[in-house]
Amino acid sequence: MSRAEELLAEFERDTAEDWGIERQEDIDTDEKTWFQEWTALHRAAEGGHGNIVAYLLAHNPPSFSDAKTYPQFYAALHFAAKGGHGEIVAQLLAHNPALIDDVTHLGDTALHLAARGGYDKIVQLLLSIKPELANVRNIFQSYTALHEAVGKGHNEVVEQLLPLADSSHLETAMLEAAREGHASIMARLIALNPSLADGRLGSRDSSAPRCKERP
Repeated sequence: MSRAEELLAEFERDTAEDWGIERQEDIDTDEKTWFQEWTALHRAAEGGHGNIVAYLLAHNPPSFSDAKTYPQFYAALHFAAKGGHGEIVAQLLAHNPALIDDVTHLGDTALHLAARGGYDKIVQLLLSIKPELANVRNIFQSYTALHEAVGKGHNEVVEQLLPLADSSHLETAMLEAAREGHASIMARLIALNPSLADGRLGSRDSSAPRCKERP
């Protein structure tokens, strides 16, 4: 058994222990369905285990990485982006480039998740592959990656996204910066568009986020 196979076996044992699973028959029908939505690839990507991800991808077709968890509808790419695991993000996209368009149950792309976490290197990678992602809105809050970065105060990520952001998004990004108290980002947005200084939400962005909280 190779070292990668040993690590994979250990990882699967740890996963089973985490869930208190000793025998498959110990799991009732509903729990079994839920648990089986998670693959070893999901758990390895979530944990940042690049060697295990590489092993699994090498032994499976591109469609293998399409699998999503339930009910969050996270693909392995979403876990990697959310956790800041840039090497794994690159591995997954090299194996299956179509993953870049996948969204979660809230409509978040991998770019939304990376921007929210402030992972500027992952944001840079994703934008280099598909810059159009910068203007994709999610479902729950109608946020773009810019709104996510602004809300968390990630200045470096904001700077990466601003050149690609539709001008209609700046106004609601301003409101998000004000709500979260990010004065330096507010100043940056006003420098780009002085009319934002009045802080009012006009009609330029009719699909504006309404400051809903995440569940």
